[in-house]
Amino acid sequence: MMFLAVFKANGKEYSFTQVPMEVFSSFFEGAGEIAQMLAYFESYTYMGPNADSRIQLAKEVSTAQFTPLKDWIKQNSL
Repeated sequence: MMFLAVFKANGKEYSFTQVPMEVFSSFFEGAGEIAQMLAYFESYTYMGPNADSRIQLAKEVSTAQFTPLKDWIKQNSL
């Protein structure tokens, strides 16, 4: 996962274990709906289908400068 590599480059070591949707869905009440949402994000990103144009628009209308993940981690990680 790209974001784990960014954390590692900033001196933070984390791991990630992906479980099948059916397994996660059994963890707690409502987990099935969360699993469906996460599957959507995995397929389309948070911004949905055609995310590139929406991300570009967000950059254009933003009043603050974009902070790359690697810089955000340096500024905000413990």
